Amino acid sequence: YQEYPSTPEEAFSKSGRTALPLDVLEEDFEWEPPQHRYDFAAIRYTWQEGVVDDFDTAVGMHELAPEAEADFELRVWEQPFIERDEHGRMARQPNYVVASDVAEGLAQGDYSTIVVRDANTNTTVATVKAHIPVHDLADYIEFLGYWYYTALVGVERNNHGILPLAQLQERHYPRLYRQDSVAQIKAGDRTPRYGYHTTRSSKPKMVNDLSKAIIDGEWTTWDERFLAEARTYLSDGKGGYGASYPNHDDLVMAECIAQQVV
Repeated sequence: YQEYPSTPEEAFSKSGRTALPLDVLEEDFEWEPPQHRYDFAAIRYTWQEGVVDDFDTAVGMHELAPEAEADFELRVWEQPFIERDEHGRMARQPNYVVASDVAEGLAQGDYSTIVVRDANTNTTVATVKAHIPVHDLADYIEFLGYWYYTALVGVERNNHGILPLAQLQERHYPRLYRQDSVAQIKAGDRTPRYGYHTTRSSKPKMVNDLSKAIIDGEWTTWDERFLAEARTYLSDGKGGYGASYPNHDDLVMAECIAQQVV
């Protein structure tokens, strides 16, 4: 990858093996542009100020032109919908998951990422990757949660993630993911904790579960940014995982969290 890069990310690859099955991602996945691109900041302010009465109107008002750019861009491949049979009756309940990998939100730092999955099909239907100030992140997560039929929300609670998680609890968002202990069950402490805590113990399970879903064809995404991150997301062979410098793994981590929440 370093000597003969096909992308800028690969030029900064380093010794080590990729942690995710690139052959399957590159050969079996179909990478497509989103059906809709929205100015996420405009959605947030319109929704909060009560200018519109419903989420569909809030989203539709701020669709971006093909050449337009936005600091906070929401990419949508599938809008929320209710699956119905040939008689128009509900075939099954809508079942969505919103997962977020949280960064500080600085312009030169890591990205905060949000992914939305249809848990009925385990398909990623919407993504956000932006330098979102951490004190504003709960607003965006909350909007997506309610828009996608009160989705189950899983926020990484490491470091900066404590703030948006606490804000969602204060606002009584009704469906917050609670994590059981993984491989470390302390005597007398079986209390599930809100959010997802990524540790050296839990990370291998997260990565391996996502890898298995990719190999078994049990998960679908169309976002090419995930593929770019997967190409430089490496395993050190000792249980450690991370992006080669100066690349990022924020979307990969959000998908790992989403897989656990699903």
